[in-house]
Amino acid sequence: SGQPRAKKNEAGSYSDIANRLKNQNDYKQALQYYLKGIDILEKAGLDAELVTVYCNVSTLFGDILEPAKQNEYAKKAVAAAINTGQDQKQVMAYIILANSYTMQDDNLSAKKSMDSAGKHFNELILINNVEILFSYYLVLGQVFKNLDQLDSAFNSFQKCFEISKKYNYSYGKAESQLQIGAVAIMLKKYKEAETYLL
Repeated sequence: SGQPRAKKNEAGSYSDIANRLKNQNDYKQALQYYLKGIDILEKAGLDAELVTVYCNVSTLFGDILEPAKQNEYAKKAVAAAINTGQDQKQVMAYIILANSYTMQDDNLSAKKSMDSAGKHFNELILINNVEILFSYYLVLGQVFKNLDQLDSAFNSFQKCFEISKKYNYSYGKAESQLQIGAVAIMLKKYKEAETYLL
């Protein structure tokens, strides 16, 4: 029983280094450490841990504008998440996949992924995970915006703002106000746009 834990810890330390390098904008090095961790986790069959690292790698490939790789790792995240049977993991993976489709301007696939995330989404379960809660409504809002469903986009971004206020998530508050403001302008709700953007 010590074996999987040792593997988890080893992979975890690679991820920690990768996260630090990513925060220093050293994406190439970060990627190498993430991939070392992935190698260990794949050999040990540790799906729950793999979901998180696949999601991180997908996001990283998005940051360095490699959409094919971003999509590939998002799909791996979804496959691993389905194996875990955990709702929270599946929500996270489908959000990452939707995000990757959004970057490729494939808005219908992005919407399909968000519908899949929605099937596993439960605010009560996610109450202690503000980042997933926020990301769910943020990506949903972006998908609606890209599909020209502006009222739905507006509502999703407002949910982002409410969640950010409730959990005092400062990045979330700023990001959601920008998004609400942008959609309000598209809806010609100039008074509301001004309120959020100021």
